[in-house]
Amino acid sequence: MPKLPGDRARRRAFTLIELIVVISILAVLMTLTVVFVIPAFQDNKNVIRGVDRVSTTLLISKQRALRDAAPRGVRFLVDPNNAAALWVNRLQYIEQPEPFTGGQVTVAPGSTTVTMFNVDLLGGATVGSVDQYNVQPGDYFRYESGGVGSNFQIAAVDPASNTLTLNNPVNVPIPPMTSSYKIVRQPRPIAGEAEVNLPQNVVVDLNQVNASGPNNQVPTRSVPGGTVTYYEILFDPAGGVTNRPSSTPIALIVRDSTADNALDANTTRVMGINPRTGFISAHPVGPAGNPLQFALDGKSSGL
Repeated sequence: MPKLPGDRARRRAFTLIELIVVISILAVLMTLTVVFVIPAFQDNKNVIRGVDRVSTTLLISKQRALRDAAPRGVRFLVDPNNAAALWVNRLQYIEQPEPFTGGQVTVAPGSTTVTMFNVDLLGGATVGSVDQYNVQPGDYFRYESGGVGSNFQIAAVDPASNTLTLNNPVNVPIPPMTSSYKIVRQPRPIAGEAEVNLPQNVVVDLNQVNASGPNNQVPTRSVPGGTVTYYEILFDPAGGVTNRPSSTPIALIVRDSTADNALDANTTRVMGINPRTGFISAHPVGPAGNPLQFALDGKSSGL
């Protein structure tokens, strides 16, 4: 019996049951996408934005150091609500002020006390001037004689008596009332510069990297007595990282703070900063057992 055109049309159409099955499958796929794919993509997107923000802030500081021929950098500010976890959620531009030599000083051999004359310790310059970069613990008193200098870190400042207390005694001969000295001030926040906030729930997790020995990967600077620790990267006028005790690259873990696993490949990126060149790079999490490999070896990209 010959096939009729109507029969052919009916065979090409979907039945109601087939349509219901297809719609159900699409609904399940859409639900899985909403529940799993979209949140993961959003987390990854925020982390990438965080990496871009950290990289841009570091690059701006590096360019300022090259432009100004003076140390410029970035301080990582730990979230006070997560201080124990060492989660950084803000960045601050910093600079190292020029040393100054105003006034005169006297110090007895073997003493840790430096008495200063005609110098305002609160202002860090001559009496009567206004200078926001006041002398503070962590700065250095440097005495120079015959082209040779000795650095002594300042442990305490007493503006009332106009004296400095040094960590170590001055055992080199210093004539009384000499002016052959300078105070090398440590990095300070740049006045008028707004802090840079990381995206919501994105942090630089300083707890995930090695902070001990010659392999220190954390950007740290401590003041005498360990009373304050600053987490910062300071670029020198040549573009490298200054004040680093070793050539070990600095590693920064940028991640989603709401993720259960701090080193989850989908919600974490690793940044590396080469101390010698100041080169900044971003990498995925390394293999199991060595998550910082790609950032520290300077060769692998993981891609």
